[in-house]
Amino acid sequence: MEKISFKITNNENEEVNLEVNKNIKIIDLKKIIMEKFKISAIYIDLELLLERPIRKFGKFNLEPGILPQSFDNSKIEDFAFGNEILSIKILNNNNYTYKQKKKNNFIKRRRVGNKERKKQKKEEDFVLNKNDFPPLG
Repeated sequence: MEKISFKITNNENEEVNLEVNKNIKIIDLKKIIMEKFKISAIYIDLELLLERPIRKFGKFNLEPGILPQSFDNSKIEDFAFGNEILSIKILNNNNYTYKQKKKNNFIKRRRVGNKERKKQKKEEDFVLNKNDFPPLG
């Protein structure tokens, strides 16, 4: 498995080097960080300390600043992480509750073939009388 390395700094300027698999979600990374630093906050934000954005084709861009909370359900492998060690700063956030992604429980509709459509059209024939239309002239 591929791994990625992070250099994590908290509010007290304590630094920890952390190496994790790329197939875990961002929310799982945040939980690991909370355990390492023994953070009692409900939730943490990650601030990426980058000199310039990191971009790769087909991946999420990494830009300097706070990683949006909407990426919590995304896997680390979906981001444009390179081979270098990324610097991250932890920001405590007590005003957020994590919402897990809901599964789509939509109703699957049956596909109707041409033969069935023709049967349906035949059943819907209209009966027209001459009295239904006004005279033309």
